[in-house]
Amino acid sequence: MYFVNFESVPANEAKYEYYINLLTDEVKECLNANAISYTFQGNYPDKIMADNNQIVNMNFGINEKLSETLPGETSGIHIIFGAGNPESKRLSEILAENLKNFYSDEIPTRIISEESSQNSTSITINMGFANNPEDMSWLRNSTDSVAKAVVLSLCEYFGIPFVGCENQVMGTANADATIFDKPSLNAKVLGNITANSKVKINSQWENWYIIGENGKLGYVQTKFVNV
Repeated sequence: MYFVNFESVPANEAKYEYYINLLTDEVKECLNANAISYTFQGNYPDKIMADNNQIVNMNFGINEKLSETLPGETSGIHIIFGAGNPESKRLSEILAENLKNFYSDEIPTRIISEESSQNSTSITINMGFANNPEDMSWLRNSTDSVAKAVVLSLCEYFGIPFVGCENQVMGTANADATIFDKPSLNAKVLGNITANSKVKINSQWENWYIIGENGKLGYVQTKFVNV
């Protein structure tokens, strides 16, 4: 099972916080559709934890002034990772590639390495410049695409399939069945569903449903659930 822990980061102006809140809501919905659970404190995503005890610290933010890291920068996404951690670099590269695939060159994406005292994987994604109207307009109109790119990247990083960001439906179990942490009969067993029980279906990957509530998500074979 995979988890995202959300923790607040202060915003100096309410409108910036509003944009990030829109993005956070989209990310949360997409995470559940892909069997990634989360906890939530405040307005911004912070930590992502896999069941192998590997932790990713992730922040969403906005550059509130011209870049001090790259002087002269006035537009674009900055993905910042802690130097010395190869997993931070790997996730940054995955994020950059997927963000580029969603957007044109009008919003450039750059990877920046910074010194960090954290031993865990650490990522900050600054979604444009607050004093650039084009950046803010792009962010306001692209939260769904950003969310898909971020969650797609996390799925690739964790090694689980990305199924998109689908709407939830209810089903009924037609037999007792096992819930797994990945779409494989050889995966870790998380629990069971019982015949005639109601099942919340978040999305589907081939012949597997991603089911459950936030914090209790997993995969069950579609043949055991009627929709």
